[in-house]
Amino acid sequence: MLHPIPRLFTGLALALLLVGLTGCDALEIFGGDQEITGLVEEVGDNFLTVDASRYTVNAETTFSGYTSLADVAVGDEVEISYKDQGGERVAVEIEDNSAPENG
Repeated sequence: MLHPIPRLFTGLALALLLVGLTGCDALEIFGGDQEITGLVEEVGDNFLTVDASRYTVNAETTFSGYTSLADVAVGDEVEISYKDQGGERVAVEIEDNSAPENG
């Protein structure tokens, strides 16, 4: 039977191995940004809806391909980086994916 201290280190080693294999972004406890790409279904004064999920837009939200939320239109394909804050999805960046990329 192992002493409690070696068991503790074995458990810690396994946990660190798991984090190393999956990456810190896979563990939501580290609060990394998440991303979604989809079509805009609704645009409001301070939110937009993409694929039936609502994303709050605030003063810290940045835009790529747009200058503001007013430029985003229903039917646009967008990529949203967001943080889940207390059950609310807050957009960190909104990128226009509608335009073809230049090769």
